[in-house]
Amino acid sequence: MGIRFRNVILLTSDIEKSKNFYCNIIGLSIKQDFKTFVLFEGNFSIHTADLFYEYIDKQYHGEKMGQNNLDLYFSTSDLLSMQEKLKDAGIPFIHEIRKQAWGESIIRIYDPDGHIVEIGDAD
Repeated sequence: MGIRFRNVILLTSDIEKSKNFYCNIIGLSIKQDFKTFVLFEGNFSIHTADLFYEYIDKQYHGEKMGQNNLDLYFSTSDLLSMQEKLKDAGIPFIHEIRKQAWGESIIRIYDPDGHIVEIGDAD
């Protein structure tokens, strides 16, 4: 018996807001949209928190999703243009383009639920 990683499911308090962020701001393509669960190309998905809590026999009371304890990493071939797109969209930055100790340039922002999203240069 083997086990295989399938995808990350990120809980969201507002699926439409998150779907807009990941599609129209970040640029991911939707593979399947089930209204309460959206699967994007590249094995990343979002799920409404209230319904997911039911799956685990809990009640969702509006708990804060992002807690600075998860980092989603994406990459782009045009980091400067992505930074400008994020600024134009009013996305909250943790920091703008910053060269890391290992040589990669990175932007860190927050998604609509406060999850950390990191975007690096593709090279």
